[in-house]
Amino acid sequence: MKPYLDRGVFKELRNENYFRKVRVIFGGVEWPHKQDLSAETLYARAVIQRTIKSLQRTSTAAMRGSDRRGLARPHKVKTYERYC
Repeated sequence: MKPYLDRGVFKELRNENYFRKVRVIFGGVEWPHKQDLSAETLYARAVIQRTIKSLQRTSTAAMRGSDRRGLARPHKVKTYERYC
């Protein structure tokens, strides 16, 4: 949610009491004044997060030289900010 909190209608979501008024609608989330995130947006963010975590694990294992074949293969890890 953090990337959206500085943008237009989403600024209101900084108020914790208002933020807690969220409800699920058609697989997405919506607040009383019609701020919403679609199911597609939530899914895309989840996939990005999973991919980043996977890349970080792979990169860490490669740095230790302990990938499955016993070969050290360095991987470049892209940061979350590049996907926003």
